[in-house]
Amino acid sequence: MNRLALGLFVLASTILAPASATASSGTLVITEDTTLTEDHVGEISVEADGVTLDCAGHTITGAQGGHGINVTSHTGVTVMNCNVTGFEQGIAIVSSQGTTVAGNNSYDNPGNGFYVLESTDTTLDGNIGTRNQVQGIHVQSSQGTTLEGNRFEESPGAGILVIESADSLIKSNMSNGNGAGLILDRSPNSVVEFNTFSHSTGAWGVLLVLSSQNTIVGNVAESNPADGFLLTEASHDNVLVSNISKGNGAGFTFEDSNGNTATSNTAQQNVERGFTLINATTSLLTDNTANGNGSGGFTLFGSADNVLSGNRALNNGGPALFAAFALLSGSTGNELTGNTANSNGANGFIVRQSNSNTLSQNIANTNGGIGFWARNGASFNTFDRNVARRNGSLDAVDDLTGTGNVWTNNNFGTTEGI
Repeated sequence: MNRLALGLFVLASTILAPASATASSGTLVITEDTTLTEDHVGEISVEADGVTLDCAGHTITGAQGGHGINVTSHTGVTVMNCNVTGFEQGIAIVSSQGTTVAGNNSYDNPGNGFYVLESTDTTLDGNIGTRNQVQGIHVQSSQGTTLEGNRFEESPGAGILVIESADSLIKSNMSNGNGAGLILDRSPNSVVEFNTFSHSTGAWGVLLVLSSQNTIVGNVAESNPADGFLLTEASHDNVLVSNISKGNGAGFTFEDSNGNTATSNTAQQNVERGFTLINATTSLLTDNTANGNGSGGFTLFGSADNVLSGNRALNNGGPALFAAFALLSGSTGNELTGNTANSNGANGFIVRQSNSNTLSQNIANTNGGIGFWARNGASFNTFDRNVARRNGSLDAVDDLTGTGNVWTNNNFGTTEGI
C-alpha cells in the first residue's frame, strides 16, 4: 500500500461508538455514555457534553502520536478506568469545563501522561501516570483544577507541572522518581496539601517560580537531589505550614521572594542547609525545626526585614564558619527572637558583614564553636537577653571589626570583645 492510500485508509477509520463498544481500531468517537468491552487500538475522541467513557479496565494503544483519549470543547465529561499507552498525550482535556478523569492508568507515552489545557474545573482523581517521557501531568492556562489521590512515577520531567494556572487544589498525590516532584510556574492562589514528592532524579521536591499566594500544607519532600522546597523568582506571599523536607540537597529555600510565611515546618538530615533566605525580605519564620542538616539550620544571605521567632536548630553540622543561625552578606534589619540553637557542630548564631539586626531572647548552648559571634564588619546589631553556655569555644564574641554593636542583659559564660 502506498503512503497516499495508507493515509486515506487511516482518515477513513473513524468509528462511532455504541453504548457498549468492543475491540476496534482507528478513531473511536464517543457521543453517548459508553463502556468498552475490549481493548482499542487508536485514538478515542469524546464529542458530546455530559457523557461518560468507562473503559472498564481495557487498554487504548497508540502508535506514538496523537491523543489517546481526547476531550476538546465539551462540558461535564467523565473518563474512567482506562489504560492508555503509546500516544503523544495519554489523556488530553482541552478547552473543556467540568471534566472528571478518574481511576485511569496512562503509561509509556512519548509525551505527557495527562494533559489539561485552557480548561476550567477539571478533576483528576485516583489516576496513575508511569514512565511517560515528558511529565506525569501537565496543566496549563487552566483554572480550578483538582488533582487528588494520583500517583506519578518515572518521568524525566515533573511528576506534576502547573503553568499559568490559578486556584488549583493539589492534594494527597504522590510523585516518585520523576525529574522533579511539583513545579508551579506563574500559578497563584493554589492549595498544595498532604502530598509526597520523593526521589526526584534531577531536581526539587517542590518548585515555585513566579507563583504567589499559594498555601502549602502537610507535604513531604524526601530524598530529592536539590531543594525539598524552593520558592524563587518573585514567588511572594506564600504560606508553608507543617511540611517536612528530609534527606534532600537542601531543606527550604526562599530566593528573590518576599513576604512568605513558614510555620511548624521541619528540615531534617538534608545535605546542606535547613532553611535559607537569599535576597528575601519581610518573611516570617516561626516554630520551625532544623535538625541534623549538613550546613547549618537557618541562613540568610543579603536578606532584610525578616522575622525568625521560636525556631529550633539542633544537631546541625557544617565547618567552623557556619552556624545554626547565620546572618550573612548584607542581611539587615532582621529580628531573631526566642530561637534555640543547641548541640550544633559549629556555632550557634553568627552575624557577618550584616548590620542593624536584633537578636533577643535566643539560646545557644553546647554548640561546637561559639554561641553568639559578631564578625567581619558586623555593625549596629543589638544582642539583648540572650543565653549562651557550655559552647565549645566561647559563648559570645565580638571581633570588633565593626562598630556600634550593643550587648545588653545577656547571660553568657565565656566572652571576648564584649
